[in-house]
Amino acid sequence: TGEEAKDEEEEEVLDEETKRRDQMVKGAIDSLIREYSSELSASSQDAEAHQRKKRKEKKE
Repeated sequence: TGEEAKDEEEEEVLDEETKRRDQMVKGAIDSLIREYSSELSASSQDAEAHQRKKRKEKKE
């Protein structure tokens, strides 16, 4: 019927808008990850080095 077609059409429009928004958000997240990835990996390496240093000091 006409009502079913209208409901289906609204779902498709919403889906397209949602897909576009999801793609934009995913792109923004990806760019932030790229931008800060060196800082993130650097801080984790610093933490690992700090732990190793602590263990070494305990052994001595």
